Amino acid sequence: MLSVGAVGVNEINGVANNTNVVQAAVKNGKLTHNAYIYKSNGNRYGKKVLKKGKTVKILGTKKIYGKKYYRIGKNQYVKVANFAKKTSKANTASGQYYLTHNAYVYNAEGKRIKGTDTLKKNHVFTVVGVKTINGKDY
Repeated sequence: MLSVGAVGVNEINGVANNTNVVQAAVKNGKLTHNAYIYKSNGNRYGKKVLKKGKTVKILGTKKIYGKKYYRIGKNQYVKVANFAKKTSKANTASGQYYLTHNAYVYNAEGKRIKGTDTLKKNHVFTVVGVKTINGKDY
């Protein structure tokens, strides 16, 4: 059995049963939209709204009527769609590509290298990695 976090044995009335209680690793998520809080039955938990940009502690996940929710408290859930998506910036773009339009050559600071020829459309080249400079991928 694969588990994350602390694992213990649940005791009821002093008698141990063989049920494992798994506590998920706690992580934080930032809301990208205003979000309602829901109960485990899918109904809204009052009229309280969590504002966009708020960082929320995520205690686990649950599917309610086919939709994914993050658990943020006891019987309190927020839709996963309200959180920022995690995107992988892994340098997995290696391989051979061709240009769809003419392109300039840039240095490590993102500045155009003058005096170099422009790479022409349909030029075939090999990519060994992706470099992020000032929020743009090169």
